[in-house]
Amino acid sequence: MSSAQRNIEANRYNYDVTSSNVRLRLRTAYADLLAAQELVKVTEEIKARRDQSLALVKLRYESGEENKGSVLTSEAEAAQAVYGVSQARRNVYLAQRQLIKEMGKKTFVPYAAAETLQ
Repeated sequence: MSSAQRNIEANRYNYDVTSSNVRLRLRTAYADLLAAQELVKVTEEIKARRDQSLALVKLRYESGEENKGSVLTSEAEAAQAVYGVSQARRNVYLAQRQLIKEMGKKTFVPYAAAETLQ
């Protein structure tokens, strides 16, 4: 009888630990999705600024005030910004997949985190 009660108590502790771990993984997956969504916004702003900078440098180059190296540098920075946006979008997809996995769902449905990071 005493052994059975100890087994019940041990199983309750195991349940509590497992429950806590599941909730932690869910919170972490949600926070990762939220951070990935914020990163997309930031990288898109960076891309817009790089594009504006490239346009300005090209205008200055055409008027003779900039050298070819500045144009090439601006083009490279704009290309890196495009890559950064695509990488951030892939990170959102991966974070969505992780959240779905932690939720125990079998099919992919895109989710979006509703809060903002502070």
